[in-house]
Amino acid sequence: MGKNCSSFFWSDNWHIENGKAWFVDGERNVLFCLNLEKKECEYIKEIPDSDKNTFRLNPKCIKCENDIFCMPDLGSCIWVYHIEKSQFTSIAVDRPKDVRLSIRDFWKCEKKIFAVSIGLRQIIEINIEEKRIEHYYALSHAENDIMGRGIKVGKYLYIISMIWNRIYQFDLVTKETEIFTIPNVAGAFCSICFDGDKFWLSGYRREVYVWDKDKNEVKIIDQFPEQFGIYNFKDKENNRLDFKTLAYDVPAFIQSVATKTHVWFIPFQTNKILYIDKNTYEVKAFEMEMEDEKEGIPINREFLKAKYLLEYVDENRYIGLYSLKNNCVVVIDAREMKETRETYLLSRLCLMKMMQLHEKRGHIMREKNDMDERIYCAGIGDWSEYIRMGMEEKAGTQIYKKIVMEGKSC
Repeated sequence: MGKNCSSFFWSDNWHIENGKAWFVDGERNVLFCLNLEKKECEYIKEIPDSDKNTFRLNPKCIKCENDIFCMPDLGSCIWVYHIEKSQFTSIAVDRPKDVRLSIRDFWKCEKKIFAVSIGLRQIIEINIEEKRIEHYYALSHAENDIMGRGIKVGKYLYIISMIWNRIYQFDLVTKETEIFTIPNVAGAFCSICFDGDKFWLSGYRREVYVWDKDKNEVKIIDQFPEQFGIYNFKDKENNRLDFKTLAYDVPAFIQSVATKTHVWFIPFQTNKILYIDKNTYEVKAFEMEMEDEKEGIPINREFLKAKYLLEYVDENRYIGLYSLKNNCVVVIDAREMKETRETYLLSRLCLMKMMQLHEKRGHIMREKNDMDERIYCAGIGDWSEYIRMGMEEKAGTQIYKKIVMEGKSC
C-alpha cells in the first residue's frame, strides 16, 4: 500500500518508452521508473557515485535497449544501469578537473549516442554496445564561448551559443562543424527548436526569433501579451513583477517546444508560458492555475531559481512540466489547450527505501520540503514493516517515532 500525492521528485528529463518513464531524481541521484498507466513509481537503484553532494550529478537519462545511460551535469562520469543485471557500471569522461561536464542534450543514432558537453564545448560519441566513448569532437575553440541547448534535425545537430548570435551545425556523417551567424539579433541564445520548416530561438530579451536557415533571414517576434513580465528572484525581501524591462540578465525562457500548430516557450523566471501560431505568429499566454507568485512576497526556491523544468514531450502533443513552485508535475495538452496536475503513487516500499537512503547519507529532514515530509511520514507510519524488512532504526527515525507516539500526525 502506498500514498497518492501531487508532490513528486524533480528531474531534468524523462525517457518515455512502452508506457514507462525512466528518470533520475535530480536532488538525490536515484534512478526511478514510473508506470504511466498505473501512475505508480518504482525505486530502481541509487547511482553509486562517491560524491557526497548528490545535487544534479546525473540528472538526465536515455534508455538504449536494456541499459539506462545516466548523463552527468555536475557528475564526473556517465553511469549505465543494466536492467537485466540490476547494477550500475561507469564510463569515464576525459575532462579537466575543474570543468563541469553539463551534458544536457543527447540523441541515439543507430548504435551510438551523440551527447553535447557544454563544459567541454565538445560532442561526445558513445558506443552503446561496448559502453565506451569513441570520439570527442570540438565545436568551438573560443575560450570565452559557452555552448547552449541543442536539437537534432535529420543528419545534423544544431547547438546554440550562449555568448554570441551563433549556431553550430554538426554533421553526424562527416563529423564537420559549420558556424552560422544569425543576423539582426542582439545578444545570444538560450533555447532552440525546429517546427519542420524553420528554427525558433529565444535569448535574454523579450523577443522570439524565427530563423530561415536557407535564406539566413530572421523574423523577430516581440508583440507579447501586456501582462508578460519577469519576477525578481534575487530580492529576498520583496518580489516585484517587472513588465517594462526588455533585456534581461537571465534567459527569458528555459526551453522551447514545437507541437503541431504552435511553438511553446517555457519560462525561466518570467511569468507566462507562451504559445505562438506557426503561421500567423500570433502570441498568446497559456494561463496556469496556482502558478502566479504573490506580489510582495519573496520567492523561496531552495535550489533551483526557476519557474519550471521541462520533463518530456510525448506524441508531439503532451508537454510534461515540473512546477518548482508547487513541486508537482503538470501536463499541458497542446491540442485541447488544457492542463492536468498529475498525482503519482509512491509505494510504502519505495518511500521506505528512500528513508533508508536518507539515513545512510545522514540527510537532515527539511520541515517545509514536501518530498522529505512524505518520505519520513511513510517511514514512521508502519514500524513493524520497517523492522521486518531489516532496516536499522537509527537516531533520526527514533526521534520521529517518538513524535508520532506522542500524538503528532503526518
